[in-house]
Amino acid sequence: MSSPSKGQIDRLGERLREGPVSENDLRELDAYRESFTEAYDEVVTKVRSATGLEPTGRGKTQGSIVQKLRREKLMQLSRMQDIAGCRLVVAGIPEQDHVVADLVLAFADATVMDRRHRPSHGYRAVHVIAKVIGRAIEIQVRTELQNLWAQLSEVMSDRWDPAIKYGGGDAGAQQLLVVTSGNIASLEEWEMMLGKLGPERVKRLLSEMALDKNQITPALIRERLIRYLPELELEGDDLDGWSRSLAEEKQRQISSDKSLQPRFREFFGQYTEAKARLLRDMKTWIERFAALPRKVN
Repeated sequence: MSSPSKGQIDRLGERLREGPVSENDLRELDAYRESFTEAYDEVVTKVRSATGLEPTGRGKTQGSIVQKLRREKLMQLSRMQDIAGCRLVVAGIPEQDHVVADLVLAFADATVMDRRHRPSHGYRAVHVIAKVIGRAIEIQVRTELQNLWAQLSEVMSDRWDPAIKYGGGDAGAQQLLVVTSGNIASLEEWEMMLGKLGPERVKRLLSEMALDKNQITPALIRERLIRYLPELELEGDDLDGWSRSLAEEKQRQISSDKSLQPRFREFFGQYTEAKARLLRDMKTWIERFAALPRKVN
């Protein structure tokens, strides 16, 4: 039997969106989902080879496809990019960036959707869309914290209201998810900076600024940061904030000759403790919500 055309697929999508859904439409949908199998298997093989990680398989169910079509009125079934996909979970932001870079090299026509700075209802991750054998396969790359947030959102939606996952439902649940997502974003922003700017590097950077005390200004430090560490790609408020902090640190070094390294270790310890605490809290919340009975509407 020949493969359905794009027009036939989209007309199926319109029937599923408008309802009622017939048995014949569901059979056509299952056949369309099965058509992704070969492409999915090839993607999983390449992901293993490129990253050395074992992806978790994931594909949309009939119900989730129909719900997405009805939720996103302009969505065409032929353009839905997450009919089939897999997921990778890594420790933190540096590992996430590294894995995404490996995937982009492995899949020449890949499209990257970075939802870390523009989250979807609090959801943060990086999605790499690989185009293989005429099919789009979604590869989700999440940090451990981002993955726990997604699990929390899923279990709250499952136990309370499916709308929670998409920014609706109970206001208290949304508040918890939004606040937690913001806390994760703040921690991971510091994680990214700490990964790029270690204590020895900061110490060397400051020592290379052979300046008199009266010459130290945030503007001058800003210029030196751009010159010495261009790969940090700091901009705007971030660049100004680091410039002020390093200018103050240089002043302290000149005044007291105190090393930055102990202060950096202290800060890193605080960050590590905060991350561990949030990991514990989120795992506890997921367990407690999972133990609740499903809410009957």
